[in-house]
Amino acid sequence: MSAQNIRSVEPRSILRSFGKILNSRKTINQDDNSGRIKPVETIDVFISHVWSSSPLSRYLGILWYFNGQLVVITGLVLVICVNIVTMASVDGRSWVKMETLTYLTIGSIFAISFTVLFFFLMTSIHWLNRLVRKPAACFLDRCCIDQTDEETKLKGVHLIPHILANTKCLLVLLTDTYFERLWCCYEIAVFKSGLSILKDIVIIPIRVVLVTIVIIVVDLLGAILFRSSLRTTLSKKTSI
Repeated sequence: MSAQNIRSVEPRSILRSFGKILNSRKTINQDDNSGRIKPVETIDVFISHVWSSSPLSRYLGILWYFNGQLVVITGLVLVICVNIVTMASVDGRSWVKMETLTYLTIGSIFAISFTVLFFFLMTSIHWLNRLVRKPAACFLDRCCIDQTDEETKLKGVHLIPHILANTKCLLVLLTDTYFERLWCCYEIAVFKSGLSILKDIVIIPIRVVLVTIVIIVVDLLGAILFRSSLRTTLSKKTSI
């Protein structure tokens, strides 16, 4: 089969508008989507998922796959740099003094800044990636298979084995009901049937991603509340 039969979409098209395309309740305008579909010979990432799962959870899972590693590395570098600058410029006494005078301490400001930066990079760094390297060719059934015409849709579904045979990586957005869906199991089986060493399966447990995001938010709130409480305590001791 020719390359024209394999339709792909870039990550930014999937993630734009906070993953609007992942919401099965919203209709797709194929005319608007056609400009983002490109014919390719091979697919870099085939996204396998359960449509009945939360669109937000799948959006976060795809974000984590494409942006997570780079964001974590960037965040660690920034945290190390901030700590080095802080240790070099602020001694212990002036640090305590500043905590007694400010409602949000330096530590709290760093925590807020890092968290805001984390979410900003997580939701936008794929736009920066495409400036320095070729965007990945992804296959998402709702984008790459025409949903408006039943006959065309059926032809697209019949092409999925051919598409999987020409896919480098299968991205599994794992939910509790994933392996209960026959179609999802079929996708994995067909993908691995080629036994190519270049084929790779990446499994992202959606629940782990959600818990990670919650931990980051709780850590932010904890940093603010704890340091603000410390400031209040130190202020009382200073005033006595």
